[in-house]
Amino acid sequence: MKKTSSTGIDTTIFYTSRDTVTLNLKSKLMKLRGTSKLNYKTQNLDAENIDIDFNSSIMEAYGSKNENKSFGFPKFKESGTDYVGEKIKFNFKTNKGIIKFGETELSNGFFFGDKIKRVSQNELFIKNGYYTTCSAPHPHYYFGSPQMKLIAQDKIFLDPIIFYVEDLPIFALPIGLYFPTSSGRKSGLIVPTYGVTKNRGVIYENLGFYWAASEYFDSQLTASIYTKGGYLFKNHSNWVLKDVFNGSIDLSYGKTRFNPEEQFSDAYKIRFNHDHILSPTDRITSNMDFSSANFNQNTSSNINERVKQSITSNASYSSNWDNGNSLSIAYSREQNIINNSYRQGLTTNFNVPNIKIAQIFEKDFVISGRLNWNLNFDKSYDIVNTRYLDNSSRIDTGFTKTQKNFIAISPNFSYSFPKIWMFNVTPSYSINGNLFFRRISNRTYDTLNSRFNDSYEYGVFPEYWYNYGVSLTTRFYGMAKPKVLGINAIRHTVEPSFGYRFDPNFSDNNNYYSTYIDEKQKKSFSYSRFINEGGSHSSQSKGQSLTYGFRNRVEMKIAQGDTIADKNLELLQLDFNGAYNFVLDSFRMSPLSFSFRTPAVPLVNFGGSANFKFYDEISEQTSSGNYKNRNINKTLLESGKGLLRLTDINFNIGTSFNNQGIGTAPNNQTNQPSKRDSSELGERFRQRLDYSYQEPDYFGENSPGYSDIQIPWNLNVSANFSYSQPLLDYITRSFSILTDFTFSLTKTWKVGANAGYDIVNTRLTNTSVNISKDLDCYDLTFRWYPIGSNQGFYLRFGIKASQLKDLMYEKQTNPIYR
Repeated sequence: MKKTSSTGIDTTIFYTSRDTVTLNLKSKLMKLRGTSKLNYKTQNLDAENIDIDFNSSIMEAYGSKNENKSFGFPKFKESGTDYVGEKIKFNFKTNKGIIKFGETELSNGFFFGDKIKRVSQNELFIKNGYYTTCSAPHPHYYFGSPQMKLIAQDKIFLDPIIFYVEDLPIFALPIGLYFPTSSGRKSGLIVPTYGVTKNRGVIYENLGFYWAASEYFDSQLTASIYTKGGYLFKNHSNWVLKDVFNGSIDLSYGKTRFNPEEQFSDAYKIRFNHDHILSPTDRITSNMDFSSANFNQNTSSNINERVKQSITSNASYSSNWDNGNSLSIAYSREQNIINNSYRQGLTTNFNVPNIKIAQIFEKDFVISGRLNWNLNFDKSYDIVNTRYLDNSSRIDTGFTKTQKNFIAISPNFSYSFPKIWMFNVTPSYSINGNLFFRRISNRTYDTLNSRFNDSYEYGVFPEYWYNYGVSLTTRFYGMAKPKVLGINAIRHTVEPSFGYRFDPNFSDNNNYYSTYIDEKQKKSFSYSRFINEGGSHSSQSKGQSLTYGFRNRVEMKIAQGDTIADKNLELLQLDFNGAYNFVLDSFRMSPLSFSFRTPAVPLVNFGGSANFKFYDEISEQTSSGNYKNRNINKTLLESGKGLLRLTDINFNIGTSFNNQGIGTAPNNQTNQPSKRDSSELGERFRQRLDYSYQEPDYFGENSPGYSDIQIPWNLNVSANFSYSQPLLDYITRSFSILTDFTFSLTKTWKVGANAGYDIVNTRLTNTSVNISKDLDCYDLTFRWYPIGSNQGFYLRFGIKASQLKDLMYEKQTNPIYR
């Protein structure tokens, strides 16, 4: 149904009503009753009752009440903004209106007041107005003002402003202020945090400015000042262009110290990230991180950052062609942020697709390849001992820088034979090469200063090496069908594997290797002529080895019923591995390694590993008169001491317990904080409209009676034991237990703790306690580290809402705040 009018209403009004629609043509008065709806231009109105006077173009909407419960209260919507109230009066001609006991939602918060008066499409005046982010019908905190002016999607004016907690005024500003209300990023000041410490004095942290330059770029500049500990400036910027690039940069610089007795040290950090799609086939990615030594220890309160010892940087360019070729150029850098040493390199890879070059026995012989170009730069400490004529000495600690350049070519060949009886046979052949741009022409050894003196020749120097081998694998199993206790079958599978590899000896090639003489020892030593370029990759000795392995799996089939397939369980996996080198003059047999795990054992995770050696050892007297063992090239079997001796073993076992049982996943729904049926504007307003104060039931007079006490908890326990005895006179052992315990004391209290105990050294490790309290619109967090280098605590009590996160109390005593 629709109605048009020539009384000033310039467009069609659409309306519906569940019960009745009454229209008096003489008085031009229309009444809608029962779940009424009205649409006019961009304005929508829902209410139980709506009255329209077409003479004055005034509309009134109001709800009803039934047994002290309100329903059908008016809800007005215009241009995406909702308003609700006990009664709404609106003039279609002037677009002005009044909302009694009204409320609206803006900027992730609620504005409400005794009366909201709309004077234009974007301006509202609020009498006795309030703002809060608390969703409770009677908010736990709010900002109030007897006079408020709201400009939609712009700002709100308050004069004066009063902050209430539980209806008690906490502080007031007797001057007028305004705050932005539009959504999205906004430029503005960043409120600092304040603290006082013994060693660093008064602290003002993160005072700064945020600049929302555009939808593509923003930046944040902050400063931290320590009256005794120096200063630190930080800048964080982001940039993004959808489907093209995105990135960020963090810049930090300052002078810091831990206490007044120390000297100030320069602190800087640069972190750069960028991902750029140049075209469908070309891409650049970069994750760079540079830092001064001990930057995190001197400036960060984050424990994970403080214990970090190294940082890595990576950058790459990649390109792909339609024919399958691809090119990648990658830069990598690893820095030790404790002593400031670093290693960096540049690698270029050119990959070609598989190429079928022959067909043998109806099988394809395939070659694939990769061209690598590596540039490596190392910076590390070099300790030099210089002797003078007066026989005094000094240690000069500094940095040495080496540059390594070469091109690597790595084609790969593969071929699979048809299965021979029950064996899979796979031959392999690999040939690799490098192109170096310089090599050592002559090397001498300075015995006085214990250093090498090298001279170089420049040019293009090729190097190549190759190896070949074959692998043999098979599988066999045995099965038993007991048909008892629901066990239909047990299968033991054995997967033997054998591999042979041969590496030729290239030490006779004078283009690759040469010798120098140690005059002190009167001995000649061989060296690679490319050792300063990354080292020769060709083998200096012939290699010929056999590897073997036996994988054992024990599986079980459990009956699930007549109509359901049996369930497969893997009970145990047991692996043995070893090797034999044919060309070594001693100790040809490698240790026998053993590992196991129990994948399907319920309630517990159990696994371990061990190593056994074949060779005997003897005890010899050293020059100091003590005795020390060493291995000898004589097997234990030859010495009559058995076949093997255990040298090390490791076991780990873990399980979990909770209020629902052992080894079961906890039910996350148990004893969780209850959620309101709805936090939407309309439901919240209804609860506020019908709100009535109820005295707390301190003595349980209104309690429903007995109810189960439910305290959800979860406990993870693990233990690790390791024993090592490589020689009979040298033993190391460790035995540690780790626990992680969490429980919810109430629906809003959560407590957690984790601890480790080193039984061998009788000391605690990795211990912390975490307590949190959900206070509806507030939260309370407490973390305590009782031992270790990060001993201290962190306490925070504040409002949850992100726009009011600076309204908090924070206290911490970790090392940086002492």
